[in-house]
Amino acid sequence: MSNIAISNMTFPNAKNGFVITEIMETTDGKAVSRVVIFKTIDGGKSWKSDKFLDISSDIKGQMVYSIHFKDDKNGWVLASGGLDGPIYTDLFKTVDGGKTWQKSYSHKESGFAKVAFFDDKTGVVLPAFWDLMPKIYRTTDGGNTFDQMVKGTNLHFNAFHFIDAQTGFAYNEKGIVKSTDGGKNWTSVEDIAASYFERLNFFNDKDGIAICYNDSGAILVYSTTDGGDKWKSHKIRYNGYLHKITFIDLNTCFAFSSGADRRIVVRSDDGGKTWMELLFDTSPDGQFNDLFFVDKNTGWMTGDVLLPGAKKNGGMVSFIKKTTDGGATWTETYLNDQTYPYMLSFLDRDNGWYVSTVNDTSMVLNKTSDGGTKWESFLIGNAYDLLEGIQFQDSKNGWMLKAYGAPLSPSFIHRTKDGGKTWELYKTVNKIEKLQFVDKNTVYGGGYSNLIKFMGD
Repeated sequence: MSNIAISNMTFPNAKNGFVITEIMETTDGKAVSRVVIFKTIDGGKSWKSDKFLDISSDIKGQMVYSIHFKDDKNGWVLASGGLDGPIYTDLFKTVDGGKTWQKSYSHKESGFAKVAFFDDKTGVVLPAFWDLMPKIYRTTDGGNTFDQMVKGTNLHFNAFHFIDAQTGFAYNEKGIVKSTDGGKNWTSVEDIAASYFERLNFFNDKDGIAICYNDSGAILVYSTTDGGDKWKSHKIRYNGYLHKITFIDLNTCFAFSSGADRRIVVRSDDGGKTWMELLFDTSPDGQFNDLFFVDKNTGWMTGDVLLPGAKKNGGMVSFIKKTTDGGATWTETYLNDQTYPYMLSFLDRDNGWYVSTVNDTSMVLNKTSDGGTKWESFLIGNAYDLLEGIQFQDSKNGWMLKAYGAPLSPSFIHRTKDGGKTWELYKTVNKIEKLQFVDKNTVYGGGYSNLIKFMGD
């Protein structure tokens, strides 16, 4: 069978498995694609096949198939077309191990490529092209009807902020939205023509900012002083591209700009309308990686610089700098045998962390309890792990997000209770990129079109 293409497979247990395939055949000079399901009851040693569906060559357009069995009897197949043909999604169900199939649901929308069920009644269908269709549909009646999760809002949570356990802010394609019931329902509070939101943050229950980009690439700052009911905006004005724009309050913010021949740390005291340049680096090669301030005066930054005479890493040496006077002066510490220090985070002027790699093989977490005078390092993975973030509630309790990278892949939440020395897997969830601790027990996690809430202990 040289003209066979395997679309998807599912094993509900160690013995029973199902594979859905497409087999191209020619019948009476006419090309026909037959969808065939192969079944094994001995863990894959032998397989039997049953024809599932015939597709005439007159139907143009690629079809995507997904199969899911929750046990050896109950299963579902998802067929989705419309890339260059009819637009539809059909869901088929079997209750006899695949001997017979019934269409249980049809939808005039395409792009779905994955089906999964958690029990007899509850399941989801997921899209193939997440950026084009960030939607998840859920059923609670075994696949007879589906409802879109977070219905009708197309919410995004890679930038979000909760003032308390009930009141939070996020965004959608039209602007800023607000929830007053812990994220269950959302209403629009400010229409914004933005293509991307970088950050939403509140400094207290009244004052907050949102940083976003419009279609031309301009950086816009929206600010509120009444708890998010009303917002006003202005453009960030700077001759160059700014990274890591960090607001301490509504007016004071820091950022850095990196160019081919120089790198600069800048500060604004009017919300980004005007800037003063604080720190220059004009070495032949180098980069600034990260920036973090705990108040108007105390901050840190990391980067890499080309040093004459340095023998490792092509002469590139990593560093961390610290200021205690708002960026007017800086002290510098070189980080031997480390590369690409980033993910800076401080709880206060003393307790802080950053991540780096060692020998291009290991990822380490570096911790200080004296503001950066001394650091200790802990191994947290290999250099190629995808780390979304590390956040600490206090000097001992912290949380780490790891992921595979694809929007539909899971995120792995790891937890430490000893400041980062040891970690254990705490929870596996749909992909998120950020955690926020609303209080000692309430934790929100957000990613693109995905918001979770769980209770810490």
